[in-house]
Amino acid sequence: MRLKAAVCYAPRDIRIEHEEIERLGPGDVRVNVAYCGVCPWDLRVYLGLSSSVHYPLHMGHELSGVVTETGAEVHGLRPGDRVCVDAIRRCGTCSACTRGLENHCANADFSRGGFATHITAPASNVYPLRDSTPLLHAALTEPLACILRAQSRLALQKGTTALVLGCGPLGLLHLQALISQGMRVLVSDPLPQRRNMALALGASVAFAPSSGDLAVGVNQYTDGWGVEAAIVATGAVAAAEEALPLLAFDGKMILFAGIHPRANLVLDPNAVHYRETWITGSSDYTRAEFMQSLELIQRGELQLTPLITDIFALDHIAEALAAVQSGERLKVVVQCNPDLDLT
Repeated sequence: MRLKAAVCYAPRDIRIEHEEIERLGPGDVRVNVAYCGVCPWDLRVYLGLSSSVHYPLHMGHELSGVVTETGAEVHGLRPGDRVCVDAIRRCGTCSACTRGLENHCANADFSRGGFATHITAPASNVYPLRDSTPLLHAALTEPLACILRAQSRLALQKGTTALVLGCGPLGLLHLQALISQGMRVLVSDPLPQRRNMALALGASVAFAPSSGDLAVGVNQYTDGWGVEAAIVATGAVAAAEEALPLLAFDGKMILFAGIHPRANLVLDPNAVHYRETWITGSSDYTRAEFMQSLELIQRGELQLTPLITDIFALDHIAEALAAVQSGERLKVVVQCNPDLDLT
């Protein structure tokens, strides 16, 4: 039995290949992939902007699908089950994993890509879905898990005010997750269509950073106090530099997105010192956040359909990556099995 998969051989060289399906181990599950979302990391790999990547590489890690086969030692999953898959295999034994930081696993295995007709995963990485959960929405579990990890590091109190810089699909997920926790949310993005989407999803105010209104607007909205938190959900270092002086005393800034191209963050250490500013980052997610994300999606508390602007067939993976690169789209998803029952 063979599968079809997208393989990136070098920057801007991605091909659809036919490969042998991985042998099913006793604790493994084989899944027909329904949908796989395109992550900004996938785009950086495709463009050759990730220094940690070794080609060739199977990409894609935001996926949902239907179980087709289970190993002899698998219980609780069976063929026909609709599932969400955590594509990253972690060792569970390294220093990071034993400290509960499996998002920093020293032996993390990213080799099984979701841009494929099938994927084989340990049963512990496969999560059954409720009948009411759309497979398309379940494919957003992984990016939302990353968002929930970042927000847990902020530890914000209900009723506080946060600023989200960048209203791409991840920024808009940040917005909705914050609102669901009772926060007031301001946003900033240079594109008017993204600001309008943020307002439609519940943002209190949306600013255009290039207009110079951001600092004035934040001060007016907060009566000069500033925001308790700023989430930098864009790869532009200028956004982080704009956010720092807008923080209230004891305010927190989290660098959620990787900065590309790589750049230094210029800051006034005395301002950090006297204002007791917290600056931190966030990377990936743990199993706990993945489960929390899936539960949030299954409860239907977030508006996910408006975020998905494009669905491409697997054969058109290069076009899907180009759509993300254009910056004009929101969430781009690849449909990997067109004949699969996706209801």
